[in-house]
Amino acid sequence: MLYWNIYESAEARFVSKHITNKYDVVELGSSIGAIGTLAGKIKGDKKLICVEVNPDLTDIIKKNLILNGVNNYRVCNVGIGNSNSCLWFNEGANNTTSYLSTGRESGSKKIETLKLSNILQKESVGKYQLICDIEGSEIDILLNDPQSLENCELMIIEAHKVQRNNVTYTAEDIKKMIEKLNFSLIDQYSVNFVFTKNYEIPN
Repeated sequence: MLYWNIYESAEARFVSKHITNKYDVVELGSSIGAIGTLAGKIKGDKKLICVEVNPDLTDIIKKNLILNGVNNYRVCNVGIGNSNSCLWFNEGANNTTSYLSTGRESGSKKIETLKLSNILQKESVGKYQLICDIEGSEIDILLNDPQSLENCELMIIEAHKVQRNNVTYTAEDIKKMIEKLNFSLIDQYSVNFVFTKNYEIPN
């Protein structure tokens, strides 16, 4: 998939088109580090924070960044959620089919979770560009930690249908929630969205 440029192709196109060297980059859901590496080549000397919940992938991310000459990076092995909540990591057949759940399933591993705002504070991130593909956990940011997006200048996000507190949120719901946080949609492919911060005063 990497060879034929079809691995996370929408995200890769959006990163190449929209990420700049003006701000730090925070990637949630780094997987094997392919998208982070692409962003890392563009960001210049700005910070790259890679967040990945699967502990088996953190060394692979680091190796890919090093092999591609990316510097000034940090790899964080945590899940995105409330710091007082419990999430479970469920390993799939490969890196693209693993997922998080709020309840324990057969073979689940309990994981450490942090709010995005905690990670930004810990890593001293100011204004930043966000790449987010965390299989539904994006709803936890929007519901419980929207202030973490105040300094987000650009957001590339894959939205997932997800349920929280017996409420189902679709990709379209997530899109509208982000727009209400004063972001403007500038690009889209299926459920992959690109937003920029809207500095116009809303009516």
